[in-house]
Amino acid sequence: MNSTNTALAQLDTGNGAAEDGDMDAELTLMRQEMGAGFKEVNARIDEVRREVTARIDELRKETAENFKLTEAKIEQSRREAVEYSRLIEAKLEEARKQTADGLMLIEGKLAEARRQTWDNYKLLDAKLDEARQQTWDNYRFLDMKLDEFRKEASRHSEVQFRWLMGLLVTLLLGIGGLYARLV
Repeated sequence: MNSTNTALAQLDTGNGAAEDGDMDAELTLMRQEMGAGFKEVNARIDEVRREVTARIDELRKETAENFKLTEAKIEQSRREAVEYSRLIEAKLEEARKQTADGLMLIEGKLAEARRQTWDNYKLLDAKLDEARQQTWDNYRFLDMKLDEFRKEASRHSEVQFRWLMGLLVTLLLGIGGLYARLV
């Protein structure tokens, strides 16, 4: 406030003492009004500060409640995620079991197919052996028959040769007898 008085004193022209008194009264009144204004502003600032503080406290409470709600929702989501994960794991385990059962069934069918193929191979091999034996038996039978035909043919040839020789000898004797008669 001293600086205000100093500033006012510098403005004072010095020839109006009455004016100075009026001015002092006005200044005092102005100071009082300013002080009252400051008090009013400070009161309003205090009121706004209280309102802001109350609003901040209210927001803190709301934030704390929202935080609690959010935490509860997060915890619920975690529980649901864990349950969903367990459900998925159970389904995956069931799928693994079904796949393993399917593979075992396929393995069984493959083993049965291998066994049947081996049995069919052995049966086919036995039939081939039987066919080879039958072919060999047929070959020997045919060879024996051919030998018999050769022997019989050679016996027939021999008989035919003897018959032909007998015929020739008879013919020569006949020709010789005729020749002898003629001579």
